[in-house]
Amino acid sequence: MLRKVAFYLKRQREILIERVPVMNDVIEKFIQMENAIDKARASTIHLQPAIGASQKVVTRIAFEEVVLKLSSAAMAAGADSKQKKVVKYASAAGLKKLSAAALCREFVSAMTQVKKMRNPDRYGLSKDFLADAQGYYKEFNAIKNVPAKKKKERADFNKGIDAAVSDCLAFLTKKIDPLMRIASLGDREMTQTYKGIRIVLPRGKGRPSDKEIAYRKSRSRKDKKTE
Repeated sequence: MLRKVAFYLKRQREILIERVPVMNDVIEKFIQMENAIDKARASTIHLQPAIGASQKVVTRIAFEEVVLKLSSAAMAAGADSKQKKVVKYASAAGLKKLSAAALCREFVSAMTQVKKMRNPDRYGLSKDFLADAQGYYKEFNAIKNVPAKKKKERADFNKGIDAAVSDCLAFLTKKIDPLMRIASLGDREMTQTYKGIRIVLPRGKGRPSDKEIAYRKSRSRKDKKTE
């Protein structure tokens, strides 16, 4: 609706300014506000899409295998030592129950203990595996909160758009509408055209809103009178 109003004001600008000179600045401001909303909406293409759930699952599965191997080796090595602190989830089922943050903490705990081991290779932990393990940790730690961050980014963006639309509607109601009433006095065609552009009715399936029903009834009564 805002776009239609802006287009109509541009087309009728000279006539409106001639009838109500103050509309020159008012129309310009409204057009700028509407253009800003359009540009903001168009910029959604630059928002990075959230990482898909499937991608996160695949990454987690691979990371869980790394943590399982580390925690199992740490538990086995610590069983014969006097260390009181050993890893708690040396099982695939246990790791699956952990949150993403807890899984990362388990990795850090297991890796810390593994680094204290004199011969980790004897437990199947080669230097290459330990280097790869750090890579898996960095990858999973980087994406574990990405979906939530992207969701918040999108929500904040939509909130900004909604605020801009609200401001534009308020300006339309408090400034443009009263001036249009003045400018269209005695011009029935302009009055009807503008009112038609300003009507906003929800579209879609389901029961019509109370506002839409009331409007339809009022139009029905008007149509009967003109018959």
